Amino acid sequence: MSIAIAAATMSLGSCQETQRENPLLQESDLPFGAPDFSKIDSTDYLPAFEVAIQQTRDEIQQIAGNPDSATFENTILAYEESGKLLDRVSRVFFALVEADKTPALADIEKKVQPMLTDLENEISFNKPLFERIKKVYDAQYESLQGEDKKLLEETYKEFVRKGALLPDDKMARMKSRSRSEERFSRNAET
Repeated sequence: MSIAIAAATMSLGSCQETQRENPLLQESDLPFGAPDFSKIDSTDYLPAFEVAIQQTRDEIQQIAGNPDSATFENTILAYEESGKLLDRVSRVFFALVEADKTPALADIEKKVQPMLTDLENEISFNKPLFERIKKVYDAQYESLQGEDKKLLEETYKEFVRKGALLPDDKMARMKSRSRSEERFSRNAET
């Protein structure tokens, strides 16, 4: 019996050793936060994107669903700070794709692009989120100064340019159009 337990423990230990943390989901120790490519495998990218996209969704949902009154801090700054992990994973991945696109990276890119397009649409056409942004814009734009005013203005205009003020039927067309553009772009590369 003790031999079976010891064998199971050793087996479990070796399984745990092979389970490593995804280096793309960790802060880099290198200067300027540069990625440590010696620790990154091509199989790390898709899981990192999946985690980072979900984390961004959660952050956006937290802002949009905040029961407190919309303020610059809990809406605009929170939005500005959201998606940091996704930004980091995207910068590393797409820089590598531009520098050295392998068939494995091309395959990952084909899977990731629709995921990113869907997330962008979810954010751009998130009515509760935009309502909070608009409330802050309407209530605080004149009283803000400097960088805060510029950030509020750019955030509001970004949503407006993407169609946040459109009626529902036109918003649906915009979503469909962005998906079509993403598919066209993907097909044009092949």
